[in-house]
Amino acid sequence: MMNEDMSTATPSRPKKGFSIGIGPITDPKSVRMRDRYYVLFLLYIVYALNFLDRQILSILFEPMKADLQLSDTQLGFLSGLAFAMFYATFGIPVARLADRRSRRNIIGLCLALWSGMTALCGLAMNFWHLTLARFGVAIGEAGCVAPAQSMLADYFPEHMRGRVMAVFASAIYVGILLGLLMGGWVSELYGWRVAFFVAGLPGILVAVIFMWTVREPIRGMEDHAPPPQTQNSLWEDLSVLLRRPTFVAVAIGLGLQSIAGYGITTWLPAFYQRFHDMSGAEVGTALALIIGIGGSVGSLLGGWMSDALARNDKRWYLWISAIAAIIGIPLFGAALLIEDTQTSLILLAIGMVVGAVHSGPLYASILGILEPQRRAVGTAAVLFANNLIGIGLGSLFVGALSDTFSMIGQDDALRYSMLLSLAFLLFAALGMYIGSRTQIKDWYDKSVQR
Repeated sequence: MMNEDMSTATPSRPKKGFSIGIGPITDPKSVRMRDRYYVLFLLYIVYALNFLDRQILSILFEPMKADLQLSDTQLGFLSGLAFAMFYATFGIPVARLADRRSRRNIIGLCLALWSGMTALCGLAMNFWHLTLARFGVAIGEAGCVAPAQSMLADYFPEHMRGRVMAVFASAIYVGILLGLLMGGWVSELYGWRVAFFVAGLPGILVAVIFMWTVREPIRGMEDHAPPPQTQNSLWEDLSVLLRRPTFVAVAIGLGLQSIAGYGITTWLPAFYQRFHDMSGAEVGTALALIIGIGGSVGSLLGGWMSDALARNDKRWYLWISAIAAIIGIPLFGAALLIEDTQTSLILLAIGMVVGAVHSGPLYASILGILEPQRRAVGTAAVLFANNLIGIGLGSLFVGALSDTFSMIGQDDALRYSMLLSLAFLLFAALGMYIGSRTQIKDWYDKSVQR
């Protein structure tokens, strides 16, 4: 039996309406631009829910800590390593499947799984219940980003991918916005358990809509490349990827950047509640607007800038990301050190714009050096490093360091722990610069490295 994306049915005439439905695409000419934007819109919603369910834990730290008697280290483990271990472990096998089967079905089923497990977090009675539920969230979310980016690369041509990936990546910040805003207010009015129910259950409905209205595209549809006639093993694919210096450098650089990124954003609600005496609703509203709007603006700005500059030199995809990482260090540092709440939040907002610039360019650079049949596995491998290093260590690093500083009598333990995590941005910028030195070769040589 043929895979959905390998079908050779007789081409159909272009449709007047949206090309939506449960069947695969058989004729690229039947897919109109508005159909492509519809898929981007739905994947945007899916990714926003992905981060809403992933990050809502951070705004609920303080009430959960008081109710379940948790330490900062345990909270860091729940938001970091407990999630990252399963997310990273399942990411590559699921992506391998997505490179050969229907990405639409994988995304829909995984969305339903992680949404249901998020709702179950609201029933947890202790640390171990929460840990098991977070394992389930991580397994489900492992089937989102890599298959989605692979689909988008087939729906949109190369010259648009920086912008498309930036739009897709901006859903991260909308998801965080919704999680902080909704989590902060629902928790304050109805309790932290209800917040998990409100966050998780809508995703099941979106999963049904996604699976019934999105069509699986032909692989390589916008690269004008025929589907591969042979299928390599996972180890053969990974071996090819690891021989590309750009791929390795970007994966490490993104992982290091994420240590700082997750170390800061995960603990921001607790930071402003502890050091600026803000309530859960106040900090949820403020950070929702700052991270949601600032992050979205920065992501979109980075995508448009990189597509424009990369027309002449593909290395700008990585140069822009490196420059943004360096500029972010003093901005975030000042936001954490300044005692005036309003000034701190303004600096944080500027930092969030700059800190989000890398999202579209980095993934556009990765997709540019990967063949269509390796895009999901390649993206998943990058996410493996990003999540195992970044999510796994970022929030845990800050939480454990905060507990350590507290034990030696340091009053500003959390503040100094977050500041120390910013050092990883400098090493991330170095990794991206190193990757840019081989990017041109890897971009144009991919056709001979199959």
